[in-house]
Amino acid sequence: MKSKYFIFFSLCWFASCKLVKDNVIWIDNTSSRQLSVLISNNSYLIPAYGGVEVTIEDGTYDIDVLDDSTKTLLKHHDQIHINKDGILNVTDETYVIVNQAYFTKPDVNVNAEKIKNEVVVGQYTYKGDISLIGKDSSFIPKSWTFGLQEELSLTQQQNVDYAIITKIYRKVDFEIDFLRNAAH
Repeated sequence: MKSKYFIFFSLCWFASCKLVKDNVIWIDNTSSRQLSVLISNNSYLIPAYGGVEVTIEDGTYDIDVLDDSTKTLLKHHDQIHINKDGILNVTDETYVIVNQAYFTKPDVNVNAEKIKNEVVVGQYTYKGDISLIGKDSSFIPKSWTFGLQEELSLTQQQNVDYAIITKIYRKVDFEIDFLRNAAH
């Protein structure tokens, strides 16, 4: 009798398990218009200069971007493969990813080769562990610690000589944040 219950509950548990993974996607709108984004017959309203977080199953999608007020098709993204968390770049924005090292001991040796990148953002040249993700990237898989809507903050880690944290910015937000921090 116990084995029948075990089999029954095992089957119920297995049936309740999802075989397809869900991904948390930030649909980002850097334009001055509210947009409608259509993904697999689901429509999402994305506010101007904002975004919406949605959950999408692993898969390949055709994505249409419409001006919400005129219902005009602005962009069609064909066959976007999504298999992890990330940003859906529907307005062809350029993003900046910055890795920063924080030291708890002054004599820690970190590979200096990694901080020799040089990129141009706007009118300034930045050096460091920094990279640009261009307009050709419709989907940007997550590789950062702090997302677009999160403030960069340091977390205390015990028994660590140094920590590397990563932040992704819209290009304009990076310029504003860098200039604000450089003024201090």
